Amino acid sequence: MIEDEAYRSLRSYLKRVDDNASLITPSREKLTDIIRDNQGGPRPAGPYVMIQFLTDRDTGEIDGECYEDRTIGGEDRVVLSKHRGVELLFRVHVYAPRPLNYTTLLALGLHSGEASVWMAPFVVRDVGEATRAPEMIQQTPEGRAQFDVTLGAIATEQLLVDVIETGQVITEGQGGQTVTRSLTFQKP
Repeated sequence: MIEDEAYRSLRSYLKRVDDNASLITPSREKLTDIIRDNQGGPRPAGPYVMIQFLTDRDTGEIDGECYEDRTIGGEDRVVLSKHRGVELLFRVHVYAPRPLNYTTLLALGLHSGEASVWMAPFVVRDVGEATRAPEMIQQTPEGRAQFDVTLGAIATEQLLVDVIETGQVITEGQGGQTVTRSLTFQKP
């Protein structure tokens, strides 16, 4: 699914930004992990990021389809590949002391031209403002911050389709005179 691919691409790039920041400033505390929401596992120790998929939407920018003959289960079938432009919205949560230091760095990395190169075929469309969202966990304040990121992509779905074996196409045109042409086709 495209959101899984987008998640992996976003996670990989955010890890790259964090790793590179630690090369520049070796004394900086690196993120211990970047996880997906609803994993059900224990929370990582130390500063970490959780990526949450919120939604996707059809942009209407791309609407294409193509057909391909394919042998499936020993039978000749036709597969329709439907392409559409989509935007995927993710929320990036940072859990750390001074979380805005991390969110600012990660958001700046996503604003760079490098992001779309490293995340191809996904394109960074929008990066929201980082906001603090501290929370009390077991009577202890926990540093939290978050921002949203929108990625653009082309999604492709494939469907098996039934094919009309024979048919007739009739076209009419008008100019100085009316012309009618017909064509009979048959699937080989």
